[in-house]
Parts: sequence; C-alpha cells; structure tokens
Amino acid sequence: MTIGLTGARGVLGRRLVEVLDARGTRVAPFDGDVRDAAALAEWATGCERIVHAAAIVPTIQVKEGTGTAIAVNVAGTANVATAAASAGVPLTYISTSHVYASSDSALPEDAPVHPVSLYGLTKWQGEQWVDQLAPAPLVVRLFSYFDSRQAASFLVPALYRRVREAPKGAELPLYGYGSIRDMADARWLSERLADLIQSGASGTLNLGTGVGTSIATVAARLALAVGRDDISWTPADDHPGDTLVADVTAVSRAVEMPAFDLDAAFRALVADSAS
Repeated sequence: MTIGLTGARGVLGRRLVEVLDARGTRVAPFDGDVRDAAALAEWATGCERIVHAAAIVPTIQVKEGTGTAIAVNVAGTANVATAAASAGVPLTYISTSHVYASSDSALPEDAPVHPVSLYGLTKWQGEQWVDQLAPAPLVVRLFSYFDSRQAASFLVPALYRRVREAPKGAELPLYGYGSIRDMADARWLSERLADLIQSGASGTLNLGTGVGTSIATVAARLALAVGRDDISWTPADDHPGDTLVADVTAVSRAVEMPAFDLDAAFRALVADSAS
C-alpha cells in the first residue's frame, strides 16, 4: 500500500513515516503547499490512502497569523479532502482535542465541541469540510503529545529547558499548574495512529492514553528524568486549570491500546535531546 502523507516534515509526520517505513509500508509525502489544489489533485492519484497531518499548530502563530492559518488549516484541508475524493482514496484527517471544551470527566467523541482557541476552531472547521467532501473519512482527534524534535515553545521542551537551566534548589513558577492533560509522546501516538490507518477504520475517534496528568506532575516527573530532584514548582497564577483527557473506549475497539509509560518516555526524550 502507498500512503500519501501531508505534513511529513512535521514532528508527528516524521515519527509516522518512521513507523510506516519499519512496517514496510510505502509513504508518498506531499512536498508542496496544501493551498495548491492542482498539485494535491495530481499527487493524490498515486496514493491508495491519504493521511492529512499538515497544519499550522502553535496557538500563538495561529492567533498572530489568522488569515494564513485559515488558508492552511481550513481551506487547505478542504483541498486535501477534494483531492482524496476525486482520486477515490480513503482519507485520514489528523484533528485535535482542542476542539473540545474542558471537562472534569474523560471526553467521548460525542462530547460538546467548543474550541477554546483559534487553532482548535480551525481544526474543527477542517473536520466539517472533511465530513462534507470525503467519503467515509477517519478523523483522529489527538490529545497532548511531546517529542524531542518539537519547537522550544511547546510545553515539554520549554519545561525541559527550564529544568536544565535552573539553579540548584530552585522554586519555579508554572503556568497551568492545575491543568490536566492526556500526555503521550509522538512515538507512541504514531504507532497507534499507524494501527488505525492500517485497520481501515472510519468515523471520528479520540486518540490518547486515557490517563490524565496535571501539568505540575508533568513538570516534576520530567525534572526527575533529567536528574533534578532539587526543583520545586509553584502556581504562577490563580487559574484553577482545565482538563482534557480522552475517553478511549471507542478507539480501543478498533485497535490495541497498550499502556503508556510517561516516565520511560521522558527518559527517552532526555536521551534524544542529549544526542
């Protein structure tokens, strides 16, 4: 099978290519701009399935360049869906948990949609175009993930830098201290995503670990992976925090969902970052 992939140079895309290559699946990256509908249509004819992972992700970048974000995340997604439909190939669209409102309980796929950021709004609008244009698509709502290749502005790389640079015995302020996230690394998510793609599943599925971890705990466990047990963390503001955790009941019916080891993943991130 030849799987066409947009966003192959992104963090998740690169990990997904590694997984599919290891499984002997050919990947045909789309190296152009998803705003170029003609180029997408030509590329799609050589694919047996298309995975659309290209997007402008950083919330600050989306906020500061809203027009470009809409053109890429919304109109570009419509272009990909149209190309897949015209070529008659199944489409997998990589969406996000940012489409949901915060909830104290794990979020099933039919939970209320209420994007709290412009990034989440563009991904939700992308979902709507995919549902209208592509036959029986698979929409995967990814929950939080990290990777040593992520930009320094993302949560875990930013925490890693702060931990490494902190003086001995430091007490560090932490925004989002009480917020709870469903955390995995890009390697683990890419394995599960590859399973889903190759299963032929369709519909909308959450993809996460199903386990919530507070940002304070994430910071503390990352510090331990770096070997810094002398650091403490304190809330940087009075915000009570919000919660985004996946209900993985539906996805567990489609593919096997092994337990995720956050501490082992942090140790791997530290090793990758040092190499």
